[in-house]
Amino acid sequence: MISPKPRKSWLPATMLLILIQCFLHSGCNPDCTPLLGLQVLPAVGESGTEVLIKATPLESLVSQDLEIRFNSKPVTQKKFHPQLGLVVTVPEGVEGQVDLVIANPDCSERLPFNAVPASFFEANKSFIPPSIPQIFIPINPLPPFPPSLENAWLCPENTDYCIWFKFLKDPKGKCTTSIDPTQSFEQSTCNGNNTALLYNKNPIFGVVDKDKNLVHFWIDRTKHPGGNLGTEEFIGSFININDTPYKPFEQLACSPAVGWKRERNHMILVTSTTTNRQLVIYQQAFNDPNFMIDCK
Repeated sequence: MISPKPRKSWLPATMLLILIQCFLHSGCNPDCTPLLGLQVLPAVGESGTEVLIKATPLESLVSQDLEIRFNSKPVTQKKFHPQLGLVVTVPEGVEGQVDLVIANPDCSERLPFNAVPASFFEANKSFIPPSIPQIFIPINPLPPFPPSLENAWLCPENTDYCIWFKFLKDPKGKCTTSIDPTQSFEQSTCNGNNTALLYNKNPIFGVVDKDKNLVHFWIDRTKHPGGNLGTEEFIGSFININDTPYKPFEQLACSPAVGWKRERNHMILVTSTTTNRQLVIYQQAFNDPNFMIDCK
């Protein structure tokens, strides 16, 4: 009688595959609860500035005992917002391409991050609007809206950077919430003739709606003298300027500017869908409240 051949067992190979997968992922600890949908926004920044860590759900970022570090440098400043995620400050001394490590006692995840010097953003065609060093989270109720949204909105980090809004009118001559792309620009406050500036005279289109507290616009840089710089989309809202350190008036980039009002009362916060960096702009009113105002 011929004895049947023993069946081959695939158990060792299966176990080996499982072990390899465990080592490639989060430590193969049965107690490990992996964080889902992890991302860091933006994935490039300077030491001392804030970035946002997101996950699904956001609460998983605070429900676990997380250690967060950039390579070996631990994060010491962090704050959680239930609608945004976990805001952390990039530690001093972090340089180059690093791993953002998010770990609990049982497992860890890594996200790529590029730590750059401030010079990285100078004349960089991918990062044109001035960035702010911290992520703003609106808290306080909005103050009354300005009587008009037209004209100059400047960046307090660089008051030469200007968003100039004008609005389309309906057939009856009433102003709408739609931005007029023929009269609205990303431009220079003081150097309007400098065509080498990346933010000079680029048309803007979109919507600014006070009733819905919605700001959604695009900056068209496709016809820039320096070449096609693409179109950048921004989404945001009006915020209370008291939630920021930019309430006090500061002298404009070009002085003396006798036509400007020496005050800051209204602010817009938008986020670029291209770079994930925030931009704040405040309304720089003129001494003459009716100067070039068509819509109230």
